[in-house]
Amino acid sequence: MLSDSDSSQSGEEVSSDRATAHVGLVCTHAMELKPLLQKLDRRRRYADGSLRFTGGFLGESLRVAVVEAGVGFAAHRNATEILVREHSPSWVIAAGFSSSLSEEVLSGDLSLATSICDTHGQRLEIKCPIPESKHVTRRPHVVADSHPRTVQDKRQLAESSAASADTNSLAVAQICEATARPFLSIRAIIEGIDEELPDDVISRLFEPDQILRSGKAMRWIENWRQPAEVKEWMSRATTVAERLSRFLDGVIRQLGEHVERG
Repeated sequence: MLSDSDSSQSGEEVSSDRATAHVGLVCTHAMELKPLLQKLDRRRRYADGSLRFTGGFLGESLRVAVVEAGVGFAAHRNATEILVREHSPSWVIAAGFSSSLSEEVLSGDLSLATSICDTHGQRLEIKCPIPESKHVTRRPHVVADSHPRTVQDKRQLAESSAASADTNSLAVAQICEATARPFLSIRAIIEGIDEELPDDVISRLFEPDQILRSGKAMRWIENWRQPAEVKEWMSRATTVAERLSRFLDGVIRQLGEHVERG
């Protein structure tokens, strides 16, 4: 936000300053970051085709831009390209739900990527400056073509030495590498390696429909008639999203201070 002493700047400069972000985040749908989105001050939302953008401030001057990419590797590449082009964030974070591939990474933990590979031989190393702490681990991640649905699926992916699986974060990392943009991947673990999610839960958390993407997930979770098992998993996801958002709040503030110090 510009101070009164900056009011002599042109309208074009002011607009550019408001559009740029200290930190940009890429997620699949709003439920993953809902508590963080609600915390943003002077929040504004807009659509760009199928993408949903939210911009706002943490504190007085730390600018944050979030894009909900929707499902798919290509969708996340496109969302990241537009985020970088339109908001020029100094840091980009891929954040959202994930599944554990390690007995050391438990449901409710947060996993920070030290590298990201896929099942086709691609691999990127990630410089992660955040140390491990209780329930926060630093491990390799793997991106699969589809979300692992069984314990056997997860154990096969674990052969890559990855501790967490998702389907999108490598897409974000590739765009950041191509644009020389500092990047982090922070995944919130929904279920452990020996747990299996019901198909209904996978479709809601990892292959979301428009209800989840539109930010109405919480009301939908409360009101929709769901089997008890599905309600239990969705309640767990809400708790995990709150933990992820609290952690991201601290990370974003630290990154923003680092950017402002130059």
